[in-house]
Amino acid sequence: MSYAIVGSNGNFSIQLQELVKNEKFTTINKNIYSEWHKSNSQLVSTLESAIQEFNCKFLINTVGIVSRNSSVENTQYWNFSFPLHLYQICQDLNLI
Repeated sequence: MSYAIVGSNGNFSIQLQELVKNEKFTTINKNIYSEWHKSNSQLVSTLESAIQEFNCKFLINTVGIVSRNSSVENTQYWNFSFPLHLYQICQDLNLI
């Protein structure tokens, strides 16, 4: 199997990378996905490249906010809006 993992430095991502270290995977860094809401975002083109280069079939989102100190808006942005956007990208690119 091959994976595109969104997020590369958080605890969840680091643990996941360890679990799939014998599989083919690539990580999508924050500098790629941080401005996903902009029309010129690199996120879609990076995922398209990952599909071609690594034959990725699965996208795993490890990005999220768990801090109680985060604003409601920030939490909603990263825990709801961003995953919804990723879901729509997956639909468009035939990823699971």
